[in-house]
This record gives sequence, structure tokens and C-alpha cells, in this order.
Amino acid sequence: MKNMLLTLSNTKRKLVLGGAVAALSLLVSPILQAQPYSDNWNDGNDTSPAWSHFGNSTYSSWTFPINPADSSYAYRIQSATPSGPMAGSFFTSQPNQANFTMSVDLIDWNADSGVSRQVFGLMGRANPSAPQIPTGYGLMVRQPSGGPGAMSLQINRMGADVGGVLALTNSGFLTPPTPAGDYTLVFTATGTTLKGQIFDKATGLAMQLQNGFDYLSVTDPYPGAYTTGAYGVGGFLVNVTPVDVTFDNFVIVPEPSALALGALGLAGLFWAGRRGRLSRSGRQA
Repeated sequence: MKNMLLTLSNTKRKLVLGGAVAALSLLVSPILQAQPYSDNWNDGNDTSPAWSHFGNSTYSSWTFPINPADSSYAYRIQSATPSGPMAGSFFTSQPNQANFTMSVDLIDWNADSGVSRQVFGLMGRANPSAPQIPTGYGLMVRQPSGGPGAMSLQINRMGADVGGVLALTNSGFLTPPTPAGDYTLVFTATGTTLKGQIFDKATGLAMQLQNGFDYLSVTDPYPGAYTTGAYGVGGFLVNVTPVDVTFDNFVIVPEPSALALGALGLAGLFWAGRRGRLSRSGRQA
């Protein structure tokens, strides 16, 4: 009789556990399915998935050179001096997201600072319809007139309220990137907190900055922080010199909201409580 009761108790426990797992799956799965959106441009176009160009099409170009690292297509954005302050593209094949982590490979750019003093990289929570310069945030590499040693990584706020492009935080490199190498920019936003890094693909390590860290982090201090918008890649002209930069392997992953994280926490508490009750009932049986 005792063995039969134990068998019935174990069966009941398994059924309850199975029901709990099913219920938690219904609660948690929509939260965890933060679908990444990406484009590697291996199809040789920016129409599938769709990108929206920003800049003067008369003086700007969006082409697909071969990435020598894997012999696949990449994405080159160029803009001549008369085109305006910026040339770029915004990824229109995904919904606007508030919190995100996005990345892109940086594989080439015009390193002649006498010809092309430019700022290039990722843009997030942007409004591409803004005149001249889209509003939003950017994680960008700045190539000034001082040559490679003066290059820096910046987290920028873009918009008329800051006069165009304002570095919320920036730092020089201990060893600056060069077009001979391949790098990955990683940009994260959670609320008004922004974080950025650049990784050397040859080592897999984040590049060390002169600020003593391998990352930038800042909270936007300005009123009217941008909360959602489009995401993309591009470059800004500095001192009316051309933009010329090549990207590859763009990825954006929407981050879970505070509500979603709270739901995950409640799910964990439910699971812990259920385990405790089942454990006690098992001992009583």
C-alpha cells in the first residue's frame, strides 16, 4: 500500500510539475523570444531586408564591395562634400524598439584624415525624417585631423537641440583601430543609460580606451531623452570632408522591458513556491 501511495504521489507531483511548466512556458516564452533582426548584405542589396537611405542621393552612394575576410558582400556608404552633413541607412525591416543591443562590423574606411575627417558607426532611437541630421543616439568612431593617434570612440546625442552632434562621452584609444583590421561596434541602450564598446575581431577582445576602461557608459542628461526610433549605420562629415566607410553583419536584439523582467521574476517566485509545496507534500506522503 505504501509503494502504491508513493507511486500515486509521484504521478500527481509529475502532473502538477508538468502543468506548472506549461503555465510558465505560456508566461515566459513571449518575453524570451526577443527576435534578433539582422542583415549581412550577402545578397548584394539593401532592399531585402529593407533599408532607408539618408543623405543626398546625388552626391552619396550605397554599394556592396567584397569583404576580404569571408569573400561575401559588405555595405559601403560614401558621400561627397556637397551632400550635406550626413549619409547613412536605417533598417526598416524591424519594429522600433526602446531598449536594445545592436552591433555591426566595421571593416574599412578612408583613413586619410587630410581627405576624410569623419565620424561613423551605429545610430539608435533615431528619427530619419528630421532635417539635415536625424535625431537620436550614436556609437561612433571619430577620425579627426590629428591622424590615427587622435581617433576616439564616442556616444553621441544627435539633434538640433545640441547643435547637430554632441558627444555625451568619449575617449581616445590606447591603440587606435586601423582599416587593416576588422572590428565590431556594440551599442546598448536601457532607458536613458547608453553603453558602447568596440571589439577587435582578431583577438575577440574589447579595445582598451584612454579612460581606463574598455567601454563607454553615460546617462543622457538632457531633457527630452529619445525613447524609441529607427536604427542604422552611417557617417557624418567633419569640416566638409567626405564620408567613406564600410560595414558588415548588422544585428539588433530588442531587450526585455522592465515589465517583462518583472514577469520573469514573478515566474521564478511561482516556481520556487511550487517546488517547496510539492517537496513538502512528497515528504508527507
